This record gives sequence, structure tokens and C-alpha cells, in this order.
Amino acid sequence: MKVLEVDKLPAGQRLVFPYYHESGRLLLASGRVLENEHLRSLREAGIRQVFECDTEDEVVRLRNVAGRKMIPIESLVSGALLEQPLFDEDGIVLLTKGQTIKPSYLAILKRRGLAHVYVDPVQKVYEVERFNLELLRGVARQLEERIQAEKDLRVSPDGRAFGDITRRQKIHYSIDEKDALLSNRRGVVEKTDDILKKIARGSAVASEITDSCIETLAQHILDTPNLLLATTFLREKDDYLAEHAVGVCSIALAMGATLSYSERQVKELALAAFLADLGMVKVPDEILKKPGTLTAEEWREIRKHPIHGLNMIQQFSAIPETVGLAVYQSHEREDGSGYPRQRRAMHIHDYARILAVADMYVAMGSARYWRPAMAPYQAIETLVRMAAKGTIHPDMIRALLKSISLYPIGSWVQLNTGERGRVIASNGDAIDRPIVTVLLDSQGRALREAKVVDLKGKPHLKVVKYVEGSPDGQSATAGF
Repeated sequence: MKVLEVDKLPAGQRLVFPYYHESGRLLLASGRVLENEHLRSLREAGIRQVFECDTEDEVVRLRNVAGRKMIPIESLVSGALLEQPLFDEDGIVLLTKGQTIKPSYLAILKRRGLAHVYVDPVQKVYEVERFNLELLRGVARQLEERIQAEKDLRVSPDGRAFGDITRRQKIHYSIDEKDALLSNRRGVVEKTDDILKKIARGSAVASEITDSCIETLAQHILDTPNLLLATTFLREKDDYLAEHAVGVCSIALAMGATLSYSERQVKELALAAFLADLGMVKVPDEILKKPGTLTAEEWREIRKHPIHGLNMIQQFSAIPETVGLAVYQSHEREDGSGYPRQRRAMHIHDYARILAVADMYVAMGSARYWRPAMAPYQAIETLVRMAAKGTIHPDMIRALLKSISLYPIGSWVQLNTGERGRVIASNGDAIDRPIVTVLLDSQGRALREAKVVDLKGKPHLKVVKYVEGSPDGQSATAGF
């Protein structure tokens, strides 16, 4: 661990190791170029020294030296206003600054088996928050100037197309291919969960980790595209943020490929999708996991997450500016009804337009504590209506429909023959005529031998009904 004087740091150098505050909180990730804006923000925050840590053990030692103050749960008073955040022993935020301690919050903490919570010394918290605020202002100012000037907000394919996923779809996959997809996806979800926990603790995240997640999913969108898209709503663990990130990333990859983006563009878009809800780790659990309707104040807290996400991207090494812009704008809408700045169509980056559609599709099809999951077909219908009203861009909903069809890949449907089956592939522009594997007869009995029906070439056949859920005994990859 090295202690470095801020006044002696040279602008322009690329950081080999991350810089930390004396409290053990990350200031700048490795791989980033130290700019004058960073140095100015450090000085404005009153930070005179930074700590260069090249291992996680050094960060842990730094935090131990900093010595967070331990507070017994029993000493927390219901009704008290928090002057600083409360953390658990891993550095995860439990309650944020400015919140009022409610009896329900205390009950949640006790149910988690926590005997103590922790706070940072006030001065240390203030310095890091001041630095983050100053840096965020600088980054946001640069992005807003770019947005206002409508500079480089439109994206056109800049090279050889990443791949035509419609043509790459297969009707049958081997058991080994199915097992590999499920195993690899599970591994990406676990890595994502680890990344989110590191970010919440204020630790640096090497770009190699995020790159490996993107590479794994990108390879599957080329090799097993329809199989990957069929797992969009697969939930193998109770970790909404990690599962959501992987689902949105998968959909964004498919949409980028459908729009004929180059490999560089598709992977840049995928990284933005992967990080789009990063700022949600700053939203307290009692809001994210609240079973009832959220209050206006709680919604305001959630709507801060794009700004939190833009700030937290500083914890990653070498993130392109366009990715930060897409994360920042991912909840803006064409008609100005989005957040955080209520930007309209001409001032929204194309990546953010794609993320808006991918994020809403995956979110609507996922159960939350305050509402049940919407059926994927119903989510598509909702998005189509939003496009018709001018809330989302029609080109982006078309890209989604061409990628997954009107009856999304993985859905169960009923044909006009009464037979039931699973949508296993899309048919490009023929959005209402996907490829279906018929598995049940008109009486609901399993067929002795499944049959594949390409509705594009069978005009006398059509889907008449979306079937809720999946029949008993059918696996996540049934029909493929």
C-alpha cells in the first residue's frame, strides 16, 4: 500500500492500481487516466492523500485502520433521522443518510440476524461524498453539453455486422449445448452478483471481469441465440439485480445484432445494458423489497439510480464515455416522460433508446415484491402500445419484435388446431409467425413425438392464444 500526496500526482498518467480514500472507499479505478478534473475534485473535497492498493487484502487492512464505528442494533431509536448511512460488516448500505428509522426497518435488520451496524466517521464520509459529487458534476456537465449539441447521439453500423441471429438460430440443440448454455449463464449471474457486491462495498472492479461476462453472452447470441433468449426470465436464485442485468444484456445483444451493428458497437451496447441498473445497489433493501405500493418519496429514491450509476462507473476501469451516457439516459423516454432530465427524442442516445425497451421488457416480465410478473406476450403488447403513443422509439420496438417475435421465444402458445407448443425461434419481419415446437395435442396430452412447425410457411396455421406458464414436467429448454 502506498500513500500518495494529491498535490504531487501528475495529470495524464494511467492508473496501474486503484486509488482509495483513507476510509477504504474507492476513489478511482485502475486503468483510468488521471485527469485534471479528478485532481480538482480531490482538492475541492479536501482530500490531501490517496492510498494506492494493489490487492483486496490491502483494501481490507485500510478499512480496518480507518475503523468504522460499531453501533448495536438495540441502540437505534425508532423515529430518529439518520445523519449518515448505516452499513453492515461487508460495507453494504442498509439505510441511507436522511432516512427516518422506522420500526419495520429495525424488524428487517433483526430478522437478518444483525447485532450491530456500522457508520463511518462523519468527516471521512463527507470527503468521499464531496469528491463523488464534484466528479459527478464534471462528468454530467460534459455529457449534457454533448446531449444539448446532439453530438454523436445517433448510431449507424460502423463495420461488418456482428451477425444475423435469425439465420443463426437452430431448431434442435444437443443436450451438451443446452447444459453448456445453462451452466455458462449461471456463471455469468454469479459473477454479476459478485460485481454488484464489490461496487456496493466501494471496491474497484477490473474491466476484465465485466468483459468476460459480455464475451460469454455475446458468444451465445452467435452460437445459440434462440436458446439464450428463451432463458430471459429464468430465475435460479433470488437475486433480482444480477438476473435482471443478464436478461437485459441478452436482449440488448439480440437487438444490436438485429440492427446490424458491428461487433464493437454490439459489445459496447451490451456493456451499457449490463451496467444500466448498477445504481440500484444504492437504493436501500427496504425500498427494493417492499411488498406494498411505493410512496412518492420511495419512487424519488429509485429514480436517482441512473445518476448513482453514472457516478459508480468510476469504480470500473476504462469504460467508454458512450456507455456512461447510455446508462445515464436509460430511463429517458421519447415524449419527455422519463428521468433523470426528462429529455426528448432528439436528445436521447440510440443505445439508451435500446436499453429503455430491453429494460422495460425484462422488468415487466419479472416478479417484484410489489407486483406479480407480467406474461412476456403481455409485456410485448404493452411496449407496442407505448411505441404507438410515442413513449418509446418505433425502430427499437421493431428490433425487439424481429429478435424475439410477437410471441417471445420461450413462450407457450396454442395454435388454431388446439395443439400447444413452445416458440423456439423468431422469423424476422414475420413477427406473428414464429417457429413452434408442438408438444401437446388438442386435449393437452403429450405427443409421442414432438413436431416443429414453421408458421411462416404454413398459412393455414396460426397462433390463437398465449398460454400462461409452462405445462407440468417441462424443462427450461423443452422444445429445443
